[in-house]
Amino acid sequence: MASFITNNNNKIHLTHCHFFGRLSNAVETYIMDPFVSRIHFSIEHYQNNWFIIDNSRNGTWLNKIKMISNHKQLIKKGDLISCGENQSITFLMEDDSPPKDLLCQKDASDSHFNETIQLDNINHFSDTDNRIISIIKTGEEWKVQGHQEVSSISNQEWIDISNKKWQLLSPDLTQHTVEMHNETIVIDEISLCINTNLNEESNHCALHTPIGNFDLKVRSHHYLILLLARQLASDYDNNLDTSECGWLYLDTLMTLTRLPETQINILIYRARKQFTDSVGNLIASDLFIQRRQGQVRLGIQKIEITKGSTIEYSSTTKIILPV
Repeated sequence: MASFITNNNNKIHLTHCHFFGRLSNAVETYIMDPFVSRIHFSIEHYQNNWFIIDNSRNGTWLNKIKMISNHKQLIKKGDLISCGENQSITFLMEDDSPPKDLLCQKDASDSHFNETIQLDNINHFSDTDNRIISIIKTGEEWKVQGHQEVSSISNQEWIDISNKKWQLLSPDLTQHTVEMHNETIVIDEISLCINTNLNEESNHCALHTPIGNFDLKVRSHHYLILLLARQLASDYDNNLDTSECGWLYLDTLMTLTRLPETQINILIYRARKQFTDSVGNLIASDLFIQRRQGQVRLGIQKIEITKGSTIEYSSTTKIILPV
């Protein structure tokens, strides 16, 4: 699977969207260096290729050539990325194959990776008291077996092994190919279904469009979508003017999620990217999650929210949002 070798000869396994930087609670790989930005650069896997985007203030170098800021560039095996003072921090792309299932050890849900393990279909780990915990993949489903119990585990869910917290990261490698049609798609033709569990830690989303249905599965940024969908539903029920339906202040989002603005922006970026990966470029991603000064809202007008087995909200009429 895709990996980097650092200047300290450490190996880093790459997730499908991997952030590097100094803001420990918002990146997968933490870089402790005063010349490194909070979100310095990101690596993304898209359509069987890897790309790098420089988001830094002091610059990122690809093969000793300074990158253009916020400009996406293809990277491949053998390429060298460098940053920091005198470009002293380096990442050599050792493997550019697609991302694979990982088990990632973190101190907390909002911290960076301390350790990553590439998973096979059958994996055994020694827990406390030398008891064995097995993580097994059957088809597309992961199961955890240990202490005479068997349970399912979904992408981004947590498991405790030897008093450490590990998170399963299982990338969705399905690349949706969107055929061009004579007709165009508009945002009010798309419906969004959100299914959250009772403690709202697992949020599953699905899109229904004229060109097909797209299972967005469970992702960490779906909790943000859930909050925006609830705001839209509440405003609609309260008969707010449609031009003001759904807008939520960033400060309110930061309070609800207990995340800094930087990480809220990352979640918005990831949500928009997943939307574009699903429907292609037929609709601009900034129509999916819309922004104005200090506020953000969900652009999709037809929504259904299910909590557990109970329907919390379902649109019965269109909410026409001005673009």
